[in-house]
Amino acid sequence: MLVLMGCEDWDESKTLRIAVNPWPGYGYFAVVEEREYTSVLEIVETASLSDSVRAFNRGQVDMLGGTLAELAAINHSGKRTASAVLVLSRSVGADMIVASNEITSLEQLAGKRLALEKGSANVLVLAMALAKSGLQLDQIDLLPVPQGEMPVAMTTGLADAAITYPPTSVELESLVGFSRLFDTSQAPNAVIDLLIVADEVIDQHPKELASVIKAHNDALRWGQNNPSEVNEVLAKHTGLSVKEIVEFSDSIEMLELDNQVGFWDPEGPLHSLVPVASRIILRFNNHDAEEALMSSNVLNDRFIPLAEFP
Repeated sequence: MLVLMGCEDWDESKTLRIAVNPWPGYGYFAVVEEREYTSVLEIVETASLSDSVRAFNRGQVDMLGGTLAELAAINHSGKRTASAVLVLSRSVGADMIVASNEITSLEQLAGKRLALEKGSANVLVLAMALAKSGLQLDQIDLLPVPQGEMPVAMTTGLADAAITYPPTSVELESLVGFSRLFDTSQAPNAVIDLLIVADEVIDQHPKELASVIKAHNDALRWGQNNPSEVNEVLAKHTGLSVKEIVEFSDSIEMLELDNQVGFWDPEGPLHSLVPVASRIILRFNNHDAEEALMSSNVLNDRFIPLAEFP
């Protein structure tokens, strides 16, 4: 385990590039950058989680904000290997299924066209919705659609429902004839946001990575003490208004370092979700869903202190 205190004394020589899409749970990296909490971080803004994965697989970034679904997509692609090193937040209502008003229950998704990003956190929401409804995957017509194109898919009748999150969900819920059918307040451990890092970066640049982790924690603490200022930063980097950021604050739980340990416990939610994410990503890519499941070794807690971070 690395001791993160004293990061300011290190020679921060390696710049780490992170891909983040406009999700409020990743917005505190913008706070890190704007307040200059570390000199080693460079943000690459992407339009979606799938775009973040593509940037990572192409070697354009060293790390990304994502979930176990993106981690599984990366490790099953065979292009690079990565591990999760930090829990950033968890969705407690912000990830959702928005459907036409004719669909009033999850069971009624049978035979309907559901828009989603297949290699993203959307699949985790789908897995939980299937578990709650008793539906099977092959009972729903899955339609691959980038997040930004979902409103058009819904309004043109291409899709009957969509799995989405802010800022796209804000637009979808504002459309006449559509409403929220399901969200992660009913499955609070379905979507846990993580800092996903290339394994070679963890091995070769642990000091710089520790500096980023400490800086993110500093940003969270500054945000708690300066809510108006942090909401302005988050709004600027997500495309949401300050009012919308405030409205979503109760549906995204940000997690400081001293609230991490339970997530990494062998009996905790991350370990239990690894095979779920791995199996569904393999199935979506037409592989044997029981073959070469991702192991829990992708959960690297070496940067997580066991006591409260000072």
